[in-house]
Amino acid sequence: MCCGRLRSLMRDASARPILSAGFTRSTPTAVGRQTATVQSAQASPSVMLRYSRTDAVRVWGPVTGRRYDFSAAETVQPVDAGDAAALLRSGLFVRT
Repeated sequence: MCCGRLRSLMRDASARPILSAGFTRSTPTAVGRQTATVQSAQASPSVMLRYSRTDAVRVWGPVTGRRYDFSAAETVQPVDAGDAAALLRSGLFVRT
């Protein structure tokens, strides 16, 4: 971890178990955000995904590197089409 990212994750009281781009559950102190290559400066279309659980989760899109926060209050969100395929493969999300 660089630039204090680990400290900020530890301070973040809302940081619950996190899914990294590899979709493995871990604690905030053990997760390293993988470097993502942005395909282009142009935004891809969004896909609406529903998170199938009630616990809060934070995932990073493997294509865009964007952070997506899902919870019981926000189960459906737009996700960049480039990231949606990987999130759907995790089994934790369904397309709406």
